[in-house]
Amino acid sequence: MQYLLILMILLLSGCGLSKMPQHMAQATLNQTDPETVAEAAPAYLLLFDSLIESAPDDVGYLRDAAGLYALFGDLMVKDVDRAKLLSERSFTYANRAICQADKKLCQLSQLPFDPFVEKMGSFAELDPALRLVYLQSWLVYLKHHADDWNELARLPQLESLIGYLLHHEGGDKSPQLHLYLAILQTLRPAMYGGKPEEGRRHFEQAMQLAPDDLTIKVAFARFYARALYKQELHDRLLHEVLAANPRKPGLTLLNTLAQREARELLASGPDHF
Repeated sequence: MQYLLILMILLLSGCGLSKMPQHMAQATLNQTDPETVAEAAPAYLLLFDSLIESAPDDVGYLRDAAGLYALFGDLMVKDVDRAKLLSERSFTYANRAICQADKKLCQLSQLPFDPFVEKMGSFAELDPALRLVYLQSWLVYLKHHADDWNELARLPQLESLIGYLLHHEGGDKSPQLHLYLAILQTLRPAMYGGKPEEGRRHFEQAMQLAPDDLTIKVAFARFYARALYKQELHDRLLHEVLAANPRKPGLTLLNTLAQREARELLASGPDHF
């Protein structure tokens, strides 16, 4: 989630301000007012676009642009069509980033299952930050293209890739990987290939590894409890989110957004259940 980093500050790092990027990233993640971030973000999205225009093969620019587009489009944009477009831009940049990092990974997401599996070892050798951004970007893209069966048909590839990282690359201690896999396993009903109970276990593991991250409980409620009509679990998770202190280092902004979503889910609960 550190990719809310504002790269404009990076341009100043050669002027003796090398610590400012980290400070700006931390200040953003510790922001208690999401509207402040939302109002500033479009300018930085355009800045990323211009940086990539000037250096189209720069993996760092592509990676960070993919991360910011994914986060902004998924967490701060309510318009469905606009969020879809932003997710597409994010995933385009993410695919370009891994292709520049390793030519064997070009068009990775478009490969059939067996050739895809053959590339997973190469993907695991990428920089961990790039790997997480790519997975996040793909997941956000799928979330906003859930009506496209051609895209949903690639869920097994993404699920296998995350599972590979969890079991073969020491990722079992990564709450992000557990969260991503949990969401994937609960996106579809069991009759269509979903694995809701496995997803529940990964949600629980993610919560154990990152107890201060309220976004995990909200995702657990949205993707598992709602899908299986478990209202008691749904309401308990969301009330726990609302009762928690959102101010945690590096998580304040995301926790504040999670509490906002928790209120919306509780309000719509009677109609859903």
